[in-house]
Amino acid sequence: MGIELEAMLNGAVDLADESIRRTHTLLKASYLDEAYRRIDYDWLSASAELALQLDDRTNNTSLVLAFEFVDTGRVMLFTADAQVGNWLSWQDLSWTVDGAKVSGSELLGRTVLLKVGHHGSENATLKEKGLELMNHPDFSAFIPTNKEDATKVKWGEMPYEPILEALDARAGKRVLRADDPWAQHATGSRAPFRAPSGSLRAIRRSNTKGLWVEVDVS
Repeated sequence: MGIELEAMLNGAVDLADESIRRTHTLLKASYLDEAYRRIDYDWLSASAELALQLDDRTNNTSLVLAFEFVDTGRVMLFTADAQVGNWLSWQDLSWTVDGAKVSGSELLGRTVLLKVGHHGSENATLKEKGLELMNHPDFSAFIPTNKEDATKVKWGEMPYEPILEALDARAGKRVLRADDPWAQHATGSRAPFRAPSGSLRAIRRSNTKGLWVEVDVS
C-alpha cells in the first residue's frame, strides 16, 4: 500500500519501519531542509529588480512649484528633489500669460527664494542653466538638510560644499539651512546677514528650541 507524499514529508508515518524512516529522512533532507528548492516565496526574488526599475523610471522626476507674486513678478521656487535632468528640461518650457510669453529661464531670473533641491546634493542644482540665471538682487535660498545625519547614513556630501559656496556668493550669504545653529536663536540675530535683507524680511522660532523656524518672505 502506497504512502501519500505529504504524510511522508510531514512525518505522519510509522517511523519505526526502517524503510519508511530512510525514505522520510531522504525526502526531508532533499526538500524540507533545502529552502532554495521551495517556490513558496520565489516571486519575491523579483521585487528588488522591480524596485530598481521603478526607481530608474521615476528618478529625476519631481514636482516643482514656482509661485509668482502677481503685483511684483517676484518668484519663489520650490524644487523638491529635482536633479540635473529636471533643470535642463525647464529651458524649453514657455507659457503665454495675459498675452505675454513667460519662459522657464525668465522665472529663474525673477526668483527671490529658492528651496534648494535634494538636500543640496551635488547633482541637485544646475549651475550654468540654473543658479547662474538667478541674478535677482534679493535672491535668497533655503536648504532642508542636516549634514551630520547625512554623514551618519552615508549619503555622501550633503550639502555639497561647492553648491553652498555658489549659493552664498549669489545670495549674499542669505542661505538658510535646517541645521544652522544660529537659527535656534530667538530672533535669528546671529544670522550671517542682516534681517530684513533681500527677500527675507523676518526670522522667528518656536519657544521650544529647535521645533520650528518661521521666515517672512516678500
